[in-house]
Amino acid sequence: MNFASLLDHQAAIRPGAQALVCGPRTWTFAEAARQVRDLAAALRAHGVAPGDRVAVVAGNDAEYPLVAMAVYRAGAVLVPLNFRLAPAELAALLARSGARAVCCAERYAETVAAALADAPEVTLRVTFGDRPRPGWLRLAELDRGGDDTLCPRDAADPQRIMFTSGTTSRPKGVTITHGAAALNAHAQVVALDVRPGDRVLVTAPFHHVGGADLPGLGAWLQGATLVLQPRFDPDETLRLLAAERVTGTTMVQTMLHLLRRRAGGGALDGLALRWVLFGALPVEVCRELAALLPGVRLIRGYGMTETLGGVCYLPDVATAPPERAPTAGWPLPFVEIRTVDPDGRPTPPGVPGEIVVRGAKVTAGYWNDPEETARAIRDGWLHTGDVGVLAEDGTLRITDRIKDMIRSGGENIASAEVEEALYGHPAVLEAAVVGVPHERWVEVPKAYVVAGCAVTADELIAHCRGRLAGFKVPREIEFVEALPRNSTGKVDKSVLRRAGRS
Repeated sequence: MNFASLLDHQAAIRPGAQALVCGPRTWTFAEAARQVRDLAAALRAHGVAPGDRVAVVAGNDAEYPLVAMAVYRAGAVLVPLNFRLAPAELAALLARSGARAVCCAERYAETVAAALADAPEVTLRVTFGDRPRPGWLRLAELDRGGDDTLCPRDAADPQRIMFTSGTTSRPKGVTITHGAAALNAHAQVVALDVRPGDRVLVTAPFHHVGGADLPGLGAWLQGATLVLQPRFDPDETLRLLAAERVTGTTMVQTMLHLLRRRAGGGALDGLALRWVLFGALPVEVCRELAALLPGVRLIRGYGMTETLGGVCYLPDVATAPPERAPTAGWPLPFVEIRTVDPDGRPTPPGVPGEIVVRGAKVTAGYWNDPEETARAIRDGWLHTGDVGVLAEDGTLRITDRIKDMIRSGGENIASAEVEEALYGHPAVLEAAVVGVPHERWVEVPKAYVVAGCAVTADELIAHCRGRLAGFKVPREIEFVEALPRNSTGKVDKSVLRRAGRS
């Protein structure tokens, strides 16, 4: 079940096909497989054994997927870490994972070195760059004298430890197995219709499932080419979509909003794009994107790190009937979903409940954290903390995160529903709604809005009154230049809640 075997397979059947593109650098499948074998041999030569943890701190550098595959090939466990973290945060996650080797892009070496100041257990320190550093090795100068054979791995053997973003609690180390990663790759390439010769643009960072698994390295299962964008920039994305004849890409909501602002004047004409996968995005925005990208499948998905991304996909928002357009669609292969009440009993169709998930591509738990594992996984079901409604036809509509529910005067208000109403106004580019304290009602909704043209708070409140029950209408609207976001591009509502309580 070693995930690295899929690269060997492609090198055998299409050795000259392009596997990887990053700026002016390219690799064929034969070249990528050869470099991965060399790097796996180097890791072994420097003492990395099966089961050892190897951390990587980098953006979407060309070396990232090659190092990841080499770690898998050697039987070690990859620990992708967010390059935006401070030294103390990195140090904590390195310690929790038990990493004994670290690879990092040169531009993050100072930060990583500070994190490793009191980490003697990390015996191998490698940079991707050419600059010599005391106590560090450069990737190019690693001793390749070890064994380069593929280490046998069982389906249940850990492949990665991916730390959650920590917006609702401290980061947890999600254990991902070789079997789960393989099943996810199959599910993704089928759902997204990835074909040999396709070109998949990776804009999300590899330390996040959006970059690593949607479809990420799973695209190599079908012999597709990965086109890497080291840092997201909407103008560069538009250039790559055209110049690289990209056929598919995954983007978080922030990226799509930025593209909307740049996509005028025919900038999206003549593309080879067949699909775009995204998460939470209001129907009004989807309609705008459908007009900008006619004929492109706009696939709404729902998932999380614990499920390697996709739990449900709606195959095409643009062509879905009105009752399905707001939903996240149907479950992918290898996962099963329910909605349950606070006592864990299934709720009937049409009744909101917490979304729970189980299946072969769902994590078995958190790394060395039995308490969090027991809290999240009960009777075999992963409790997501999200609220949703299942329809009779099996489609799932996400209504909110449990912690995003606003409790006002005894009524529950889904912040996502209020945001959806705000997005129906043409002046609203982005919106986020949180609960703020109120003497009488305990909490009331407050909206933070990024406007694309002149509009007043009173106009937006009047707009919402025509679409929402009175208690759901925002009591206050604050205009901001940008919404606060975490490292994965999600709106960090904890910042907005703190602001609303100050």
